[in-house]
Amino acid sequence: MTGARPLSRIVAMAGVAAFLLASAPAHGDGAVAVSEERGRSVAAELTKAWRDDDPLKRAQAAEAAGPVDHPRVGQVLLARLKKEPDADAQASILRALRTQTSSREAVIERVRAYVRVAAEAQRERTARGDTGLKIDPRTGDVDLTSPEGSALAARRGAEAVAVLDAIGTLTALSPELGAEPAAWIPLLGSGNDALVAAVLGALGKAKVWAALPSMADLYDMYPTADSWETGAVVDLGGTNATAKAKWMVRFGDPGKRRARPAVHEALLGALTAMCGETFATPEQFRVFLARQDALRRIEGKAR
Repeated sequence: MTGARPLSRIVAMAGVAAFLLASAPAHGDGAVAVSEERGRSVAAELTKAWRDDDPLKRAQAAEAAGPVDHPRVGQVLLARLKKEPDADAQASILRALRTQTSSREAVIERVRAYVRVAAEAQRERTARGDTGLKIDPRTGDVDLTSPEGSALAARRGAEAVAVLDAIGTLTALSPELGAEPAAWIPLLGSGNDALVAAVLGALGKAKVWAALPSMADLYDMYPTADSWETGAVVDLGGTNATAKAKWMVRFGDPGKRRARPAVHEALLGALTAMCGETFATPEQFRVFLARQDALRRIEGKAR
């Protein structure tokens, strides 16, 4: 689901929102307090909306119902999140869940699982040298021009946004994430700057030392705010399959083939928060990583 939304659909969304929110007194964080009867009514309308084949309409229904903080609404949203195949609609559900404080524990548990599944999928793709995008067999590079290639790229982009929304919901409902961000390390491989920055912030706050090697790789790739480094030149049309796979895992996503100032800034902030030191260059940070005390903490043998 990409591109501008037709005016008729925007008007329809406004109508749904008006129905769901009518006569509901507001309380904190944009949510509204409703009676039991009203909560059940909104939940029923939300369930009905999910029978629509159009994922945009399902997303609109979730966005409209989200501010109605009621256990039945939260229950329906959680059930829909589990079954919804469209990444954009998933993102809408995840944003809607942010105000479901009456279902707080269930929401936190389900959204944590959502992020973990996404991180594991990223880890598995990286392990098998898969960019997650369509590869043009003629060039060996990512195919963004064919209908199949562009559709897959759009889906990957929507999935990254959904994961970012999931992290936003978690931090809104559970500001102290504990060790949970340790499971998110593979998401540092995303080409979505906002997602990578959010993960880095969480890793720094939680002081997840196990993430430091991956953060060192990220620093090597983006040593300054206005540069990026690919390392050795690789012929993607050549025969060195190992070199191609290694390069594509790092830079196959076109979103990573550029300077990423937001990622660079978030990385330096996370390193300082975690290590209590500043590092002017990737090489300086590699020296720190080689210290025995740092190695012990990375391996979990000291805290």
